[in-house]
Amino acid sequence: VLHNGDEGTGLPDVPGDDLIRLAVVGLIQHNEFLPPCVYRRRVRLDSWKQYIIKFVICLQFQMNYIDIFYGYAQEGIKYRPKRVDESLVDTDAAKVVYQTVSGMNKALGVSVTLPEGIKSISSAFDGCYELLSITFSKDLTYVGAYSFFGSYVKSIDFKDSAVSHIGERAFAECRFLNEIKLPASLKSVGEYVFTNCTKLDKIIIPESLAEIGDYMFAGCQSLSDIVINNGTLSIGEFAFTQAIALKSVNIPESVTEIKKGAFAESGLLSIAIPDSVVTLGDDVFAACIKLSDVKIGNKITAIPRGIFYICEKLSAVSLPTGIKTIGEEAFFGCLLLSEISIPGSVDEIGNSAFRGCTVLTALGSDFKPKKVGDYAFNGCEKLEKIDISAATSLGKYALARCAAIKRVTINKNIVYLPDGILEGCNGCVADGTGIT
Repeated sequence: VLHNGDEGTGLPDVPGDDLIRLAVVGLIQHNEFLPPCVYRRRVRLDSWKQYIIKFVICLQFQMNYIDIFYGYAQEGIKYRPKRVDESLVDTDAAKVVYQTVSGMNKALGVSVTLPEGIKSISSAFDGCYELLSITFSKDLTYVGAYSFFGSYVKSIDFKDSAVSHIGERAFAECRFLNEIKLPASLKSVGEYVFTNCTKLDKIIIPESLAEIGDYMFAGCQSLSDIVINNGTLSIGEFAFTQAIALKSVNIPESVTEIKKGAFAESGLLSIAIPDSVVTLGDDVFAACIKLSDVKIGNKITAIPRGIFYICEKLSAVSLPTGIKTIGEEAFFGCLLLSEISIPGSVDEIGNSAFRGCTVLTALGSDFKPKKVGDYAFNGCEKLEKIDISAATSLGKYALARCAAIKRVTINKNIVYLPDGILEGCNGCVADGTGIT
């Protein structure tokens, strides 16, 4: 008998040559799984009798702890633990999953069905390598932080549970998890809930979840199918970063905010941001090296910093007419961007906004910025024309290495040219103030 995670002496002495590993996966106290209770011990398996080890969770609500019984039984015979106290009630909450190897039953792990009455889980299954699958009861409402962190669980079935909250890193680092069905009752989630679940390939976000949490699916490299239902208002910071198998996603009209780095380093090929979105965070699509086609909704008034940073294959961008600023490094290193129509409403270009866009030739006839930042168009080798006659602020090296530009008109209020503004622009003439 193991009390409250203490090591105790409850494991039977089973002689034999084969070894298997067991784990106590959790304690239950007043209808709650409690952390931490991961207890490991290698015990011998009797090869002659072909015994398997099986544990049964026994509940004892009259005390501050429960007793965990270990026992063994012949294959195919239901095992019931010896009662030490009549107040203990045994359940079939857990069973050993095993396979036959050379005539022997080798324990692989456990499949757990939580009994009715369990309302919350803390970090009871944190690091439980033996846990393969779990089915939640209808009474469960709360899954706490680190509940299944790093476990080997392969599938999660909430079924008709009433879970409304999943805590921070609850399923993070579950690298064998390939299937999960989120409950329709889910209202909130913590950070990093499914981070680095590298085999998870599909997820449906229920309508009840207003905000997709920060880093919720970060590092989910196999995630290729995402359904975001109406009802979601916000996509959290780095929510789908490094989801390299993700090719497309439909963002519903209910979404009003996409936070910093939400799809950074993902495998997106194209994206349409609906008109409902009013706020975009920095680096939302940064380093999406396969992204080629983007449409931005008409309620966006600022293109944020680094939004398309090093999107090497980006070739088509549709900007809304009401934007005022294009942020720092917004299109930095977009090597295939040959043309962009910047609306006349834009009056500020941030530092390095188009730096390294080597095939960019045209910016749009209405574009007349009032402020051009440092290195804004540095290295735009094929850019032939830019009207900066309205600009009262010019950054250093703003047009450096723009070899195709032959003449620029400088605002009369500019009394000197910043350092290196036309460096590498052979034969380019700057006029308007008599400066060349």
